[in-house]
Amino acid sequence: MNFKVVMLTGDKRENAEKISRMLDISEFYAELSPEEKVSLIDELKKKYGKHVAMIGDGINDAPALAAADLGIAVGSIQAVMEAGDIALTSGSLENILHLFETSRRTVRKVVENIAMIMIAKILVVFLSVLGLIPLWSAVAVGDDGAMLFTLANTFLTLKKA
Repeated sequence: MNFKVVMLTGDKRENAEKISRMLDISEFYAELSPEEKVSLIDELKKKYGKHVAMIGDGINDAPALAAADLGIAVGSIQAVMEAGDIALTSGSLENILHLFETSRRTVRKVVENIAMIMIAKILVVFLSVLGLIPLWSAVAVGDDGAMLFTLANTFLTLKKA
């Protein structure tokens, strides 16, 4: 995956520096208020010109979660979970990485399904125009066949997960 990790925390600078070294995070900001986190999220959007995701676990993170393009709330504090777009009950890094991997696989599967449907529809229209198959079968194969393929392809993904 291609993304930049920046740590925003209300913790002391020494703690943030130690954690950022452990996690190989080159850019971090410490001792931030909730308002400063929101301002920094806006700055990061402008600086990198990309979408910003925020992972937070405390009530102080709720405004930043709401300001981010994607807010990932970790834990069980109701206000934090409501501010986030995604709620994780466990804050393990593996769960967060699994979330990104699942998102990537889902996008890939959607693109794959759309491409296969377009190929199938173009093929049956072409065969119908040539008179090799009747129009009613082109419609049936193009619509119902595409739907069945999409369902089967999607269920295969679920089986692997």
